[in-house]
Amino acid sequence: MSNVDKVPTALIVEGGGLRGIFSAGVLDAFIENNFYPFEIYIGVSSGSGVIASYLSGKLGRMSAVFSDYARRPQSISIVRFLSGGHLMDLDWLWEITLKELPLDYDVIFERKSKFLIGLTSVTAGGAVYMQPTPENFIDLVKASCAIPMVYRNFPLIDTQPMVDGSIADSLPVQAAIAQGAQRIMVIRSRHQHYQKTWNPITHLVAAYALRKSPALKATFAQRTTRYNQTLALMRNPPLGVEILEICPPKAYKASLFGRSAIHLKHGYALGLKAGHQAMAQWKNRV
Repeated sequence: MSNVDKVPTALIVEGGGLRGIFSAGVLDAFIENNFYPFEIYIGVSSGSGVIASYLSGKLGRMSAVFSDYARRPQSISIVRFLSGGHLMDLDWLWEITLKELPLDYDVIFERKSKFLIGLTSVTAGGAVYMQPTPENFIDLVKASCAIPMVYRNFPLIDTQPMVDGSIADSLPVQAAIAQGAQRIMVIRSRHQHYQKTWNPITHLVAAYALRKSPALKATFAQRTTRYNQTLALMRNPPLGVEILEICPPKAYKASLFGRSAIHLKHGYALGLKAGHQAMAQWKNRV
């Protein structure tokens, strides 16, 4: 593609807890091939961490986070949760992984691209997209991963409480379009034909847990509708916008908090394979 014909490009990585092992595999394939064709990166929840490792050029980092560190009892503990603590202790997880698997901030911030981290405002209930600096990078990614109820604190970003970006916008395709992107790759943690369904039990629990945060409660109640509306947008994008979805197969077994080593290993392998296919598809459309 000539410079005259070049259009703005974006990469979006969906969250989904440990389902993100698939995205980690895709982006490790990209790292192996020095494949960085995007101008805009948008990550929400665990997807923001996956993009951070990709931009840092750390091959295998997020695979280790998902398949090792996140499976440890210090990370996920039902006993601790029932005793009033976190189900997933992001403080412990971030501290140990940054110490033992450090990111290369120089590499990340030397790239001539825009990296946006998706958050959800607790007070306003809306999606917030912030471009990190070296000073707030870790705070933003941690806040984007802070699932209400699972992680019991509301992280403060510039004195404002923020939580998991996927609450307000799981698939920030519209945000990428608003940034001017015309060719968008979306790496998902669900199979291509997945549609979010309304779960009355989940919503009853959320309504009670978020009763003191009415805006966030209202946003959570609309998650199913917004998710499926975004899927419709992806299948029928605006004129001049092209979207490529990279999805795990329907038989993909990794789950939000599933700690099966077999499922995670298989999910990573599926991601590596999909990553090579994604590069070929992207290049063929150039």
